[in-house]
Amino acid sequence: MFSNDVTPSVELPQLASLTYERLADNAPWESVYSSTIFNVIVLIAAVVSLFFTEKLASDLGVFVIAGLLLLFAMGYWYTFVSHKYKGLVLREHDILFKSGMFWRKTTAVPFNRVQHLETHRGLFERKLDLASLRIFTAGGAGADLKISGLQVERAERIKQHLLIKAGLASEESQVDSVTSALAPATNVVEENLVEAQSADVQETKDVD
Repeated sequence: MFSNDVTPSVELPQLASLTYERLADNAPWESVYSSTIFNVIVLIAAVVSLFFTEKLASDLGVFVIAGLLLLFAMGYWYTFVSHKYKGLVLREHDILFKSGMFWRKTTAVPFNRVQHLETHRGLFERKLDLASLRIFTAGGAGADLKISGLQVERAERIKQHLLIKAGLASEESQVDSVTSALAPATNVVEENLVEAQSADVQETKDVD
C-alpha cells in the first residue's frame, strides 16, 4: 500500500555538521590574475578618457582613479576571504559544494543525475597547477556545477569517482580492458615480424 508519512524536520540531516574539504590554497590567485587584466584595461581606459577631457589632474580625475583603485583592492580582498567559505564533500549518493561569504549557497548534485563530466584548465590554471571540474546533469543546458580551484590530481580523482558512481565509466573500462587484452598479441606479432626480417637479412648475407 502506498504511504506518504510525514518526516519531522528534526530528523533531517544537518548540512552544517558535514566536514567540507577546502580547495587548493593557491586557488584565489587564478581569479586575481584574471581580474587584474580586466582591471588594467579599465584603468587605462579611464586615464585616457580623463586625459583627453583635460580632467585627469582635476578633483574629478583624482576621485575616479582613487575610486577604481579602491574598488580593485576590495575585489582582491573578497577573492581571498571568500575562498575560505568554499568547499566540497562527497557523500554516498551525491556531491555537495558550498560557496559565498555574504550570500551562502550550497549545491547538491545526485550521482544518478550526472550525464557528463569535464575537467578544464585555463592559462593561469595551468601555471598554478590547478583545474576546474564541470558537472552536467540530465536536462541541463550547461554545466550545473563548476568547481574551480582544484589541484589537477584531485580533480581527476573526483572525476573518476563520479564516473564510477554515475555508471559512466563502463565504456571506458571496456576499452581499457580490450586494449590490455590485445597488447600481448600485438607484442607477439611485432616480435615475429622482427624475427622474420632478421631471418631475411641473414639469408641474404648467406647468399652473398
